[in-house]
Amino acid sequence: DGGSPEGLLVAPAQDPFHFADGSLTRSAAWPQIVRPRPVLAMAEIDAQAAGLVDRGRAVVEGPGGSVEVEVAAGSTQRPGQARISAAFAEVRDMFGWTWDGRRPGEPVRARVRQA
Repeated sequence: DGGSPEGLLVAPAQDPFHFADGSLTRSAAWPQIVRPRPVLAMAEIDAQAAGLVDRGRAVVEGPGGSVEVEVAAGSTQRPGQARISAAFAEVRDMFGWTWDGRRPGEPVRARVRQA
């Protein structure tokens, strides 16, 4: 169920394979081979609560839509918080950022479920 009733607090993260907004690396072949889809880094306890497993697939539903991601569950992420690769356009859309509302780069509350 994405942790709490309000969902996880999800923040954008830099991706070591797709730098900046991904506009340059998305058209190159090697980043697509190494990292073909966004990754959601989340706490193991949140993954278990949502029925997710490390390296499994999940859907993140935010204010601007939804995106399918690969799960990276571990002990380095705080429970209730998550990070997602922001180099993918579909991830940026999920945040629902607008110039007159939520500013680009701000974390959002999002639901996380099995894909």
